[in-house]
Amino acid sequence: MKLNEIGNYVERCAKGNIVELGCGENPIFNHSTKVDIISFNGYIQHDLNKFPWPFKDNEFDTIVALELILYIKNIDMFLSECKRILKSDGILILSTPNTN
Repeated sequence: MKLNEIGNYVERCAKGNIVELGCGENPIFNHSTKVDIISFNGYIQHDLNKFPWPFKDNEFDTIVALELILYIKNIDMFLSECKRILKSDGILILSTPNTN
């Protein structure tokens, strides 16, 4: 999928209270909680390799983590944190770049 196709897919699938992890300067949604290691205006600045993340259990309906997983040092902990902050009927939208 091309980046604009991924954005369209995410917009169709995401619901409710959304968090965009590692979205940089290009978030998909205006109304989401945005998290990045760099401080951008209105973002929560947090290194997603540091656990636990600064969110409550079951806080989000949708987690968006596009092209981020390759920067994560402990994928098991990353996924555990996603599960912790995601509601039981929530959606995790995750992509990784194709290096081929």
